[in-house]
Amino acid sequence: TTFTIRLPLTLSICKALCCVSDKARIAFPMDGVEDTLDIPAKNIQTNAEGQSFISWRDTTLPFRPLKELLTFNRLLSRGNVYGGNRDDDMVSVIVVRSANTLIALQIDQVLSEQEIVIKQFERPAPKPIGVAGATVLGDGRIMPIADVLEIIDIFQGRTAKQSGLSLW
Repeated sequence: TTFTIRLPLTLSICKALCCVSDKARIAFPMDGVEDTLDIPAKNIQTNAEGQSFISWRDTTLPFRPLKELLTFNRLLSRGNVYGGNRDDDMVSVIVVRSANTLIALQIDQVLSEQEIVIKQFERPAPKPIGVAGATVLGDGRIMPIADVLEIIDIFQGRTAKQSGLSLW
């Protein structure tokens, strides 16, 4: 008996950090994640130009909430399904990197690290900006996978947040 297993080339497997941002799940591939931390809200500082930053490992990192960079157009609100609101004054932060560029993103909550299958978006639908693909969770829900390079480009103003199309 011969068994042949063929996997589609459009699928790849990676470790990802699953998070909640703006009451929606999103995964960050671990090769783009440098650190996760909880900091007091009072540690977020603003410079004269109005840009926020935080101190991290003896450096200052530019800081913004992820929900300002990625806008999910959902008609149905999930409410507090994922418990994204915190009662204390702590802020969850994920530090992402691309080459020598490090930025800090505020998220609602870090859920877990898990191995996921990345499914790339295919034509004719355009790829949402800041999203590399999607994965199907064990319970059947679909979770977007962040494109760290594009998120950094959006953060730095090199890529428009939306190109006239809604993400979802």
